[in-house]
Amino acid sequence: MWKFLANKVLRNRPAFLFGLVLLTVFMGYMATNIKLSYHFASLLPATDSSFVQYERFKKLFGEDGSVMVIGLADSSIFRIEKFNDWYLLSKKIKKIDGIQNVLSLGDVYDLVRNDSLRRFDFVPLVKSLPQQQSEIDSIRKRLDELPFYDGLVLNKETNATLMAITFKKKDLDSKHRIDIVNEIKKEADAFSRLHNIELHFSGMPYIRTAVMEKVSHELKLFLILAVIMTTIILGAFFRSISSVVISVIVVAIGVLWSIGSIELLNYKITILTALIPPLIMVIGVPNCIFLINKYHSEYAHHGNKVKALARMITTIGVSLFLANITTAIGFGVFVLGLGLFYKSEIAGFLIIDALLLVTFLIRGLATFSRGGMMGGLIAMAILILYSAFFSKRPKILFYSISFVLIASLVGFNVWNYVNKNTEGRLEYRYRSIDYRTGQEKDFSSGRSEILARELLMFTNNPVLGVGPGMGVTLAEQRTGIAAQSHSEYTRLLAEHGLLGVGALMILLFMPVKLIMALPSSHRPIFLALFFLTLFTMFHSAMRLAAPGFFYGLCFIKPSAFTLSKKDVGRN
Repeated sequence: MWKFLANKVLRNRPAFLFGLVLLTVFMGYMATNIKLSYHFASLLPATDSSFVQYERFKKLFGEDGSVMVIGLADSSIFRIEKFNDWYLLSKKIKKIDGIQNVLSLGDVYDLVRNDSLRRFDFVPLVKSLPQQQSEIDSIRKRLDELPFYDGLVLNKETNATLMAITFKKKDLDSKHRIDIVNEIKKEADAFSRLHNIELHFSGMPYIRTAVMEKVSHELKLFLILAVIMTTIILGAFFRSISSVVISVIVVAIGVLWSIGSIELLNYKITILTALIPPLIMVIGVPNCIFLINKYHSEYAHHGNKVKALARMITTIGVSLFLANITTAIGFGVFVLGLGLFYKSEIAGFLIIDALLLVTFLIRGLATFSRGGMMGGLIAMAILILYSAFFSKRPKILFYSISFVLIASLVGFNVWNYVNKNTEGRLEYRYRSIDYRTGQEKDFSSGRSEILARELLMFTNNPVLGVGPGMGVTLAEQRTGIAAQSHSEYTRLLAEHGLLGVGALMILLFMPVKLIMALPSSHRPIFLALFFLTLFTMFHSAMRLAAPGFFYGLCFIKPSAFTLSKKDVGRN
């Protein structure tokens, strides 16, 4: 199939290039319409009982997520100059389009008994801008007599006060919210500079705006840094302007397609989806390196460009495709298994997650690529074993055993289904037996020879190694085969010597130190990710972006998103 695909692409290059350009222009147009998400995604389906109750509660009592707060602490706030400016600030903010109401010292209400109508009336405590200090003193005295406002609008002990600003619902989840927050900040900063008072900002509208501005800024920053690093890496490898430019163009097309696909599928940029474009850049770099290296190797061998391109597609192309897709499927098996184990819906319902897991298992096994699938299953096994045997609760042990039994039953049936539909070839593949001859093959698929060769390079060059990237070159000179390293551990030793030993120590011990410092409830997930990284690095080295991605996940600190004091202010 790959030979047929290579021939079709090479024979119809103008048509394929024209179609690629058209699709890229279309995806680029879609990418220009991409939007940021201005509200937090719901983790529960709309029909969930807890979600229904929450929506009913919001409808009855309102939502505090629409309130922005400005706070200050100043013992002289009741002096006429500061009080009047604070009062005028609240009036200016209330006039901003998108603001529903403002509550501050100048906007509180007094409860007055109406004897004639036999009821209580709410009347503004500050009816107009005070003209004398005595008026403000009277307001302060009356505020002290109203305990309802103590700790809400004014703290008597610290002289802290706040201004609560309520946003209109239609503007809260729109781009206009950013303009409103910036306008409020502008007016408040003018007050802060005039009276030399430090103001503190908080509230969900402000925090969400700060978060989305950070996401937008970091998306652009990461993309720029990814392009710079990609250019540097490709330039260091190829030292050819044309190779670097072509590779960057290819990777940039992938980024455009990823952003365009997000918009095409009617998704928006969130904290999570903002990682996709830089990740595409990182994934594309090693693929470009391997493909161009293979092309140069073939072209140097026989001098035929078309033949070199065809062999590049049929060898390295299919290898990279299967390696990437199987590793992704293996990680998908781990994530879906993780969701089922912790009873956390990923697709909205656990039953859908279970069906997706079975689909991933079938597709992963059908690729006949063992590394990615085994990595996901090993990580899942580490997670369950740690949760079962290091938990002091018998209920978790019983649940873990039950989960393993059910998963084993499902896995056994999936294996039999795939093995039957492949006429027994799946079993032969995992037993390393040639289906046609029945003879046993090397279980490592040649990896043991590469490991032994790289260890020999290390023993011969223990101090500095053979040099970065020289392992493949030396192997080709000795054996005539340009076999890429499949183990990051022996590659580091062979190419970097003692520096590789130091790098390995950092790779192995840094995550362990951070993981063991986590609460015991968080350790199983991160230990599983760590072992998934170790296994993937053992069978595919860093030829794929997956090991680096998995390794980076090991350093995530599980906590809520936090902003600096400058952004949020003090409590």
